[in-house]
Amino acid sequence: MFAIIAVVLLTLVAASLAACRSSEENPAPVPKATDTPPVPLSVALFFPQDAANDIIFVMVRRNVDPRPSTAEAAIAALLEGPTAEEQASGLYSPIPEGTRLKSLSIAGGVARVDFDERMEQHQGGSVRVMAIRQMITRTLKQFPGVDDIIISVEGETEDILQP
Repeated sequence: MFAIIAVVLLTLVAASLAACRSSEENPAPVPKATDTPPVPLSVALFFPQDAANDIIFVMVRRNVDPRPSTAEAAIAALLEGPTAEEQASGLYSPIPEGTRLKSLSIAGGVARVDFDERMEQHQGGSVRVMAIRQMITRTLKQFPGVDDIIISVEGETEDILQP
């Protein structure tokens, strides 16, 4: 009788150990923090509007996904241009359609923003170039720690966005 009880106990212990080992090898999936949708953040974008021999910059709000960064999301939204409703109210974007953001970094009070070559494919003069620079500068200066903006195209800062 003792032998039967010993065999049953050993079998139970072996089964328990096997179950523990199996759960260690295949643990239940743990949800990652990145699996939860981010809370959209409201950012300010600035688009030009013609006004009696001048250009004014009008702030509009957009809700953006803050990943990978809110500043990048704001510039991406700026590149999308004004909505149809905003266009109907006179807002426009002088940034060439299809322009892409290549990189954006903020360090030491300086935001460095680099665009692809489409940024240079514009028609127009100094007013258009000023409008593009102001749109980008005003949009990025809303972020804490941004005091200066360096705009580049394909990594180049010299002779870009010239009329």
